[in-house]
Amino acid sequence: MKRKIHIALFIAIASITMLATVSFSTKDSSTPQGTVIAEYEWGGKHYITLEEIDKEISEMPVYRRDRYKKKENKEEYLKDKVEEKLKFHAAEDAGLNKDPDITKKVEEYLHQLMIEKLAEQEIDNRIQVSEDEMKQYYEGHKSEYVEPEKVRLTCITMQDEQRAKEVFERIKEGEDIAGVAKELSEMQENVGPGGSNNGDTDFFDPKSYSWAEAFAKAISDLGVGQITPEIVVQDVRGTPNYMIFRKEEIKSERQKEFDEVKSDVEDEVRKENRKKRLNEWVDGLRAQTNFKLYPEKIPVPPKAEEKATPEAEQAK
Repeated sequence: MKRKIHIALFIAIASITMLATVSFSTKDSSTPQGTVIAEYEWGGKHYITLEEIDKEISEMPVYRRDRYKKKENKEEYLKDKVEEKLKFHAAEDAGLNKDPDITKKVEEYLHQLMIEKLAEQEIDNRIQVSEDEMKQYYEGHKSEYVEPEKVRLTCITMQDEQRAKEVFERIKEGEDIAGVAKELSEMQENVGPGGSNNGDTDFFDPKSYSWAEAFAKAISDLGVGQITPEIVVQDVRGTPNYMIFRKEEIKSERQKEFDEVKSDVEDEVRKENRKKRLNEWVDGLRAQTNFKLYPEKIPVPPKAEEKATPEAEQAK
């Protein structure tokens, strides 16, 4: 989560940072280094090189980087980059790089980056997670690594009550529910769980449908091989869904083995170690600076009844 916040903040004020700096990557250069793929004049000659573009793209997240494998997309990126540079120069000429509100935001952002970088050096890079720590954590949190009971159904879900009644009669008369579910799926009339898989829901946790009380209760009431004795009516966002299903299999609840969840356990141990290391580090900083708090000097806000003004009292 912290990483996502950092990325979002960077995107939000990247342009602010550029405004507050005098230098820019397209500064005058009579001998540009690399293959020039764009140039313009604004208080001098500016160039953009292929190498510059390639470097920027290589530093993007993979999901964005892949987009620029195509030549036309890289051309689009180049066009956008030039436009951003022109906007920057216009803002700089307008004196916005000296605007106090902007420079204040840049300073705040710089402080945050410095703190995060220092925390990375002092905390993140020093955290080690041993196999014994992970196993100890796993043993103490086994209940968090339990795979719940799961069921598999052959399910028919329709939104036309009359059609559902007709289908239910066919099944009661002996037609196999699996064949009927497949037929309805192919006709795109089977619109609920397993509808896109010929009615086969695959294994799932019934508790994941706790919001669908009628459906969840009907699952619980059935034994393996049994078909719902009546059509189950389940409301979904105000729309009644008419369900008929057979419980095919049950997978019992089971304890996940350490090796299955080792990666998740490592993440949790790392979080705990980071929190502990962070507290120790901050305590050390406080000790170095003779840090003191004077909370008693913070005034207590007046209660609502004490906020009445003389004018308000007269109005009464």
